[in-house]
Amino acid sequence: MRRISKRMSMPSLIPQTTLNDNGDILNELQTSLKKLLREQRDRAPDCDVIWYDDLREHLTERTLLQIFINCHGAKHLVKNIRPSGNVDPKSHRIKIVGILILIGFSQWDLFEDIFLKSSPGRERNDGELPFTMEEMQDQGLFRQCSNDRLASDFYDQQFRFLPIKIWNPTKKPYSKLHRLPFCSKEIRRGGGASGEVYKRVIRRAYLQKWDSSSVEADEKDEKVCAMIWTQ
Repeated sequence: MRRISKRMSMPSLIPQTTLNDNGDILNELQTSLKKLLREQRDRAPDCDVIWYDDLREHLTERTLLQIFINCHGAKHLVKNIRPSGNVDPKSHRIKIVGILILIGFSQWDLFEDIFLKSSPGRERNDGELPFTMEEMQDQGLFRQCSNDRLASDFYDQQFRFLPIKIWNPTKKPYSKLHRLPFCSKEIRRGGGASGEVYKRVIRRAYLQKWDSSSVEADEKDEKVCAMIWTQ
C-alpha cells in the first residue's frame, strides 16, 4: 500500500511585521492633523489649534492599535491612552500621542517607558501638559530616543493641543506660546482711548465665566460669540 505523507505546516518563527509597519497610518494621521491646523488657521489665523474632539475622532481605539501594532501589550497601552467609560480626560494620553504624531515620533516601542512609567510625584498624561523644557531635560524624557530634537519639538507643538480656557482661574501661567480658543477671525466693533472691542467666536467649553449680556450662545455647534476687549 502506498503511504501518503501529510506535511504539517509549522508556524513561522519569523515576525511578519516590522517596526515600520505603522508608517502608513502615522503618515496618514500626520497629514490629517496638519490639514486640521490649516483649516483652523483659515477660520482664525491667530489660533492654530487642534481641538480635542477632532483629535479623538482621528485617534480611535482601532487606529491606536495600528500605531502600537509591534508593541508588547498593545491593548493595555491603548487602554491607558484612550480609556473607555466615564474617565476624566485629564488621565488620557490622546493629546500626547497627537503631539508625537505631529512631530514625527517613530519609536513607539518606547512609549510605555516614557509616558506610562511615571517618575515620583509626576504623572505623564494629558492633565499634566504642558511639560516644561526643564522638566523634560531633568527627567530625561526622550533620552532613550535617537532624535535629539524631540524635547524641543514636543515643547513647541504641545501648545497647539492646549487652547486656554478664558477667565478660568488657574495656577499655571500662560506664555506667548499658548493659544486662545478662537473659531473665527476678529471683527472690530469699536474702541477708544482705553482699548478696542472685537467680536470673536469661541468654543463654549473654553469660555467658562462670562456676562450673559455680551455673549450670544449657539447650542447647535457649541460655540459662543463674545465681545473681547483689548488694551
